[in-house]
Amino acid sequence: MSIVARKVIVTVVVGVFGYMLTENALNDGPLAVMASVFLGGVAFVTQFLVDTERKLDGLQRSLEHEIAALRRDNAEHLEALREAHSNHQRKLDGHIRRTFRQISEATELHALVSDSPLPAQAVSDWVRAAVQVSKETPELTSQVIQSEIRRGLTFMRELHNGAGSYDGEDRDWLLNLAKLAENSIKATSLATVDSGTGAGDGGLWQTDLGMRYLDYQEQAIRRGVTVQRIFIIDIPQLNPRGPLADVLQRQRARGVEVRVLNPLSMHRAEVNANALYDFIVFDDQVTYETISASRADLGSAPYIRSTRVGVDPTRTAEHLKHFETLWKIATEVSDQF
Repeated sequence: MSIVARKVIVTVVVGVFGYMLTENALNDGPLAVMASVFLGGVAFVTQFLVDTERKLDGLQRSLEHEIAALRRDNAEHLEALREAHSNHQRKLDGHIRRTFRQISEATELHALVSDSPLPAQAVSDWVRAAVQVSKETPELTSQVIQSEIRRGLTFMRELHNGAGSYDGEDRDWLLNLAKLAENSIKATSLATVDSGTGAGDGGLWQTDLGMRYLDYQEQAIRRGVTVQRIFIIDIPQLNPRGPLADVLQRQRARGVEVRVLNPLSMHRAEVNANALYDFIVFDDQVTYETISASRADLGSAPYIRSTRVGVDPTRTAEHLKHFETLWKIATEVSDQF
């Protein structure tokens, strides 16, 4: 049954009931009609008001539910916004801190480069060349570059602490030091290591390294560098007028001041023969030492176990003092040697 039909029926029933009640009580027809109409109208209006109130209550509850849902949604959305803002703020703060740290590190690095005696342009070029390694660079090439960078860093750190070392025979350090020397090169040379053993091999000076080293010394002499070398005859049976004589004359022809130290002179000067070893002092500042392994067969080629470059002032002074002592007791080489 529809709501309208229900209201009509209720209104008619109330009107009829009012008519019958008034007619029986007052026995007045017109008054009974008026009473029935009035009561029916009241019943209709009452139903309307009840339905309206019910609808308003439902609407209010619906609105309250919607408002509550909106509040929940807004609260969740607001919480999400707050969380997103907090995350963004944290990321922004982290980025700002990293940026300022990088700026600080860059500023500190720039200050260190500026204060360093090394040319700033050379350091910058080195860094730029290093960062040019890209993802497209072959893996082996990248590993070689990284290895060379680590080797260079290790050498600089070791040299900063007084000395750098290299396993085996060095080439680059020796040639660079000879090429860059400005004042003096003072060297000792064990005949059994650098000049051959008497078997005609010529030792170091017959190798590519030895010939290049001698060329750089000649160039140094031309620009005013004094080059002095003491050839130490460290075994008595070595004939100084054999292959060694050719080495000495070639050195003198290049302008090297050459002297020879024999076992008899060392004995007279009470020089400990066991303390003799190959060393070079460049510009009275940098020492270069080679440590050779002992050989059972003197006819075999010498084996360099390690190489050492030092900048420690105390050790440099000891080398200079030792060289001056040996230089004084060594014999000058004449044209007839």
